[in-house]
Amino acid sequence: HKTKSKKTNIETSLLQLHHVLGQHSVIFIISDYLSPSFLRPLKFLKNRHDVVLINLADIRESELPDIGYTMLEDMESGEQLLVNTSDQNFRDAFTKNSLENSHKIKNDITKIKVEMVNVSEQIPFDKALRQFFDQRMRR
Repeated sequence: HKTKSKKTNIETSLLQLHHVLGQHSVIFIISDYLSPSFLRPLKFLKNRHDVVLINLADIRESELPDIGYTMLEDMESGEQLLVNTSDQNFRDAFTKNSLENSHKIKNDITKIKVEMVNVSEQIPFDKALRQFFDQRMRR
């Protein structure tokens, strides 16, 4: 089997899950949620199933180190861009844009009442899940 594209199509996957799963299920979706198209099908899934999002956060997607000129590549489109990370204005704009996107996604997810577990270098996967389930059991 060869992958046809590097592009993530979370929308198609979620819609397919919605049609395939008949009875109530617990669904864990692991992603970085950078794709904007997942909210609509997520609403459909949430109505019939218990959906938990696991957000894979990477500090490198929100903060750039000062290392001079470097090539950045969009992993899905393959588009490359040469940037000067020594430019403080560029780094600040990059961080601001990343944080705005992250807040928008979290707000959208909160509106549709889906729970999210954040996993990063600072919060290991097993610890984040344990904390999530401990909190959930207390409710």
